[in-house]
Amino acid sequence: MKVLNATQTDLKETDAAEGTMTYLDLAKICLNAPPERGFTPDEMRARMRVLDALDAAQGQDAGCLILEDADAVKLQSCVQAMRWPRMHRQLVEFLDAAANMAAPQVKVKTA
Repeated sequence: MKVLNATQTDLKETDAAEGTMTYLDLAKICLNAPPERGFTPDEMRARMRVLDALDAAQGQDAGCLILEDADAVKLQSCVQAMRWPRMHRQLVEFLDAAANMAAPQVKVKTA
């Protein structure tokens, strides 16, 4: 299992957009971006599985996205392959966060 936090950024989808985006919003952009040669059925299924987990996390205001290892690898490959229309420090921070997703922290309660 790997975790991507829903870190808030100053980035907007467009200059006219009202709200700012989180790392989960940026992940969704990467997953929806077509591969160089288009989507194969297997690629669509793999990305949809990650998008379903992402939608569930955003719907619950979970604050993070928790993925199985194979789904985390799929997200990481989509993020790495993405070509961005602009340069921004927070995009680089998102790229680093996605590349370095780690196992969820388990909190142990002590008596």
